[in-house]
Amino acid sequence: MLNDDILTNFGQKMLKNRQVKGEMVVIKGEGDGFFYDPINKFMIRVQRGRDYCLIKEDYDEKGRTLLYDYTNSVCFLVYKQDCITVEKN
Repeated sequence: MLNDDILTNFGQKMLKNRQVKGEMVVIKGEGDGFFYDPINKFMIRVQRGRDYCLIKEDYDEKGRTLLYDYTNSVCFLVYKQDCITVEKN
């Protein structure tokens, strides 16, 4: 079961306004990947190798991580082993 309370608590307005400050991660690899969007309940195409905001680790029963893309304003799920933490300058 997905943890929909987290999505409700963050809300789209908070995410779009960048009020949520999370750890930044990069998805390993190059090109496009398809990941599950828990809000709209379908797969979305996301570019690998870009920075995304980590919202919550172990978000669902499969242990996937919830990420947010500020550019496209979407949340999606990724396995933790597919993410690399970006160090702050």
